[in-house]
Amino acid sequence: MKKLKLVLLAMFIGLVANATDELKQYDRIAIELTDGTYHEIPINSSSYIYSCVEGSGTAAKQVVLVKGDNCEYKFDRNEIKSLRCVEYVSGISDIIVEDIEKIRYEDGRFRLHSSLEGEMLSVYDMMGRLVLHVRIADNAKITLDHLPAGVYVAKVNNESIKVAVK
Repeated sequence: MKKLKLVLLAMFIGLVANATDELKQYDRIAIELTDGTYHEIPINSSSYIYSCVEGSGTAAKQVVLVKGDNCEYKFDRNEIKSLRCVEYVSGISDIIVEDIEKIRYEDGRFRLHSSLEGEMLSVYDMMGRLVLHVRIADNAKITLDHLPAGVYVAKVNNESIKVAVK
């Protein structure tokens, strides 16, 4: 019996080590909750995702613990709509421009088609770093005037444009 416990423990440690190695290739964990909130948690080589049951009896609930880069978050499993690992090496992969008129940048602000309401707008600098990530609201005035002059890439779903900030 003791030998079986040791074998099971070794298998569990192997699985955790393998999952940790897989996590090392990513920069962030993106979590969207059922209430519409969105979290991007920066991760490093010591980060992990852990699911467990907290409490006992009727008060027991399944939680997901995410240890990020100098932070730790706990989410109720039933409130998580999606959880994915994100790699921002270039920040602009999988771009297919179908209708460039849905995203425009004029007079120092974005003009976004109403069909994009509720979607996430991501803006990257030329090094591929995420500099802005906001949910698009009806008639929202989204500007880049807080950013230094330069060229940026704005992306919503599979549509993107280059933006020059002067």
